[in-house]
Amino acid sequence: MHHKLLVNPVFLMCSERSGSNLIARIFDAHPDFFAPSPAHLFRVFSTLDQNRDLSAEILRMFDRKLGIWMLDNQPQAERAALLAQARTSAEKIATLLNAEGRLRNRPRLFLKENSTHSFLPFIEQVSRNPTYVLMVRDPRDMAVSWVNAPTLRGGVLRSARRWLSDVEGALQADKEGRRIVHLTYESLISQSEDTLRRVCKELDIEFSPVMLEHVSNSEGVAQDAGRTALWQNLSRDIMRDNFNKFQGRLDDNEIAYIETLCGPLMAQFGYAKSRPADAPPFGSEDNFDDLEAALKAREPWTKPAYQDLPQDERARLKAWSALKQELDDKYGL
Repeated sequence: MHHKLLVNPVFLMCSERSGSNLIARIFDAHPDFFAPSPAHLFRVFSTLDQNRDLSAEILRMFDRKLGIWMLDNQPQAERAALLAQARTSAEKIATLLNAEGRLRNRPRLFLKENSTHSFLPFIEQVSRNPTYVLMVRDPRDMAVSWVNAPTLRGGVLRSARRWLSDVEGALQADKEGRRIVHLTYESLISQSEDTLRRVCKELDIEFSPVMLEHVSNSEGVAQDAGRTALWQNLSRDIMRDNFNKFQGRLDDNEIAYIETLCGPLMAQFGYAKSRPADAPPFGSEDNFDDLEAALKAREPWTKPAYQDLPQDERARLKAWSALKQELDDKYGL
């Protein structure tokens, strides 16, 4: 059963555009960890029929992932044989992850998935002694990054709602007694060594200085940085001043929306409101519902910059999305 279990894994809880790829690459540089680029297998298959043998579908989704794994060099038949040894979808995914770890000669997994809080029971079926890292970014800066990301649908509203959902879900998981270490993206980039030493200590991991040199020590940096616009900063050194970017980039209504929706949780993580205390609470609108409606009217679904992406990148994204929709339609719970 060992190959079907993830032993001492670390799972990341973090919203998109909040530094999740950065911290994954940092842990990927650690000599004891491998942090494969996200295939989102746990997220996708946690919502599908658990009574079906979905080995073929798992392999198809694995082949559609955006990033590159060492396991990609293994013949498809060998990967299929690996999955045949596992029973459930969760075990099959764990088997693939463990196989990647063996190829990388790294004993421990650090896994980045989107909205991890929403499928914790699924990953915990196959996890022995899991721990978690919750990393939060200022939702106003997350919104700026989300708006500028050509592959992400929506804008400020979608970003703020996702931030709220992810943080609330992670904090609920924390209340349920899981071992979760908290940090902010801002502390990671501005006080990298002190922050990583603290995180490692709380996770009972020995800090390694090579974590601070992830660009040259992470297997995934060079091969994945050019795979999608979302990962283009992977090959750059840590951007120490990459915060408070929302000033001058979001208008007053957008800031009012985020600070109203996310304000209580922002304060919990040390993010102060930026609008004056005597400013109209809902910007130019009379109430929150009107503010949301006004912003929704100009919320982008698709972005012109998407068409400027290389054709092969758009083809990969489209193929992944099409397969996910196919699986949801056929096997969705």
